[in-house]
Amino acid sequence: MNKEKEHWIVTGKRFYLDPIKWEVMNIPPVECEKLVIQDCGNGVRKFAGQRWDSRAKELKDTIVIESQAMQGSLWCMTKKHWNEVIGELETEGYGPLYQDSHEMVFKTWKAGGKLMVNKNMWYAHKHRSFPRTHNNGTTENPANSEQGWKYSLDTWREYYEKEVVPKWGI
Repeated sequence: MNKEKEHWIVTGKRFYLDPIKWEVMNIPPVECEKLVIQDCGNGVRKFAGQRWDSRAKELKDTIVIESQAMQGSLWCMTKKHWNEVIGELETEGYGPLYQDSHEMVFKTWKAGGKLMVNKNMWYAHKHRSFPRTHNNGTTENPANSEQGWKYSLDTWREYYEKEVVPKWGI
């Protein structure tokens, strides 16, 4: 493996899963995402991945493309990158299951790595129209999403605005 790829996070093209029929839904897959600060209403904001169809279309004939965000349910990286750059995911501020994909991507960028999408690799993730089955908002996971979103913004917003936005011209 060349040194450049050693510090990549790689994800695949994301399809949507109907968990009742256990079938991929007839919705176009996500190939590339833009990282944005999303307004959730009531003064609440968070980092979010947003479909970036114009970039996906521009790079339609390229199999492995760079992206800014990923959903977070499928990713691969070298063990060396995990150990040296990511380490243990933080749960103190984020809480479990919140903003983990953003934490990994920001740490990777700061270390000179990239987030890549391999369009020959794909997965299907449960569509949001079906009920959640994880423990968000329960006693096992007391941190609510707004706390995790705020922590992520407090931790990474300055880097995002000073480094990421200018680099990508967003």
